[in-house]
Amino acid sequence: MPVYNCAGTLSQTIRSLELQTFRDWKLIMIDDGSNDRTSEVARQFQDERIVFLCDGKHRGLPARLNEILQLVQTRYFARMDADDIAYPTRLERQLNYLETHPEIDLVGTGIAVFGRDGTLLGKRTVPEHHASICESPHRGFFLAHPTFLGKVGWFRQYGYRENAIRCEDQDLLLRSYQSSRFGNVPDILLGYREERLLARKILTAR
Repeated sequence: MPVYNCAGTLSQTIRSLELQTFRDWKLIMIDDGSNDRTSEVARQFQDERIVFLCDGKHRGLPARLNEILQLVQTRYFARMDADDIAYPTRLERQLNYLETHPEIDLVGTGIAVFGRDGTLLGKRTVPEHHASICESPHRGFFLAHPTFLGKVGWFRQYGYRENAIRCEDQDLLLRSYQSSRFGNVPDILLGYREERLLARKILTAR
């Protein structure tokens, strides 16, 4: 979990991980040059499963994700953003899916969308199977980046392109889908915080 200027939401996000029914996880957080109280909030957690790193630099999300991937010592790698909420069974359900579908490299979930004040805005449902997820690859994939959980070897094989600004997830899927297998747990297992979208950011991603 790369973190950047998220002091107002980080505590809730970490607590949602501490409440997971699957207990044997490790959280690697890297502060990407925050100038608010993000580092202070992160250091308040004394959980031995949490590793927090801070070098004072701002390198961007893709670079930080690649950095974290080099530190991971587990079989699986899960993504999450510092302003989202994992439902209690998220990790357990996704890990069970991978264990019972060994051909799958990457699995996501459905998401509930909520606003800055916690108001529920809607939901995003997702298809379960690879063919439906990749039905129109150049228009996007039905896999939500904050719900990614997959094999570490797969992530390391393809990596994140550091010049794929604001589209690092779709770029990763586009480069890998023909030789990979994706899946989704169709149930909602993550709360996704959706802020006001700026036209400049949308155009950059496009």
